[in-house]
Amino acid sequence: MLRSKPILALSLLCVALAPSAPAQRSPARAHASATESSGPVAETGTLTFKYITIIYPGANITEPLGISNKGVIVGGLSSGSSSGFVWRNGIIAGFNPFYDTVLAGMNSSGEVVGSDEPNLGRDPPQGFLLNNGKFTALNVPGVTGTIPQGISDAGSVVGEYYDNNSPDSSWQGFLYSGGTFTTLDFPGAEITEARGVNNQGQIAGLYEDSFGTQYSFIYSNGLFQQLVVPGCVDSGALGINNNGDVVGFCETSREGFGYLYKDGTFTFLSAPEGFGRTLAAGVNDNDEVVGYYAPPGSYNIYYGFLAVPTN
Repeated sequence: MLRSKPILALSLLCVALAPSAPAQRSPARAHASATESSGPVAETGTLTFKYITIIYPGANITEPLGISNKGVIVGGLSSGSSSGFVWRNGIIAGFNPFYDTVLAGMNSSGEVVGSDEPNLGRDPPQGFLLNNGKFTALNVPGVTGTIPQGISDAGSVVGEYYDNNSPDSSWQGFLYSGGTFTTLDFPGAEITEARGVNNQGQIAGLYEDSFGTQYSFIYSNGLFQQLVVPGCVDSGALGINNNGDVVGFCETSREGFGYLYKDGTFTFLSAPEGFGRTLAAGVNDNDEVVGYYAPPGSYNIYYGFLAVPTN
């Protein structure tokens, strides 16, 4: 899978992520219409969705990671080498101004955060903010690698970083707000990743304990709270909207599902062609959810989806 999730490990999706050796990306550009399919997804909650499949032509991996309130989707793709992409109104276009670019999040103003790998991938990932065609470096000062993951309408950015010169070289979360970087570490965790932030300053993410088990969390008003996803062995919160609705992944002992947590209730998501092999990565204020899934019998093949509420 792509560098956008450095430590996420979904065994049923065949995820094998290593920050030191991410997949490569290419400067491919193309346009293609998406295809539609529909099916019930509500396992616990009452929401149902229509699914739109998102596939970049010729790519074996298409991973939507974020969606704006205008329905514009950003993410990453791989077709032997890799690139970012933008999806708008059914049209998908590759985006790779640097080497190995990933677009991870977009706010309502069209500001985008992401990362790339300088020196033809030989250097660690570096973050950026893209606004009106202008790139601005966005890196935690003095560390080895930085990966921004989400941005609010107010311009607050969350993500994760690592520092090979530190005694603790594992991934740590960060919040960038008002020109200041703040480290986010879930108490007692080995690894912390901040994945999404809303206009109220609530942050969704995941942490990993010393046994390698992953858990979802919400950070609000300076406090961490674990989000317990029922029936899951591993879970992670990957996105949050301005209503406080959270999306992420749930891995059971045998299957993997996306989830939407809304008004205290979980709705489990599974793309029609990816039952038990689905992950939800982003959500906007209309509860339109993006993510990806592994088709049946596939190896290292992932298709994107947009799930639109039908009720």
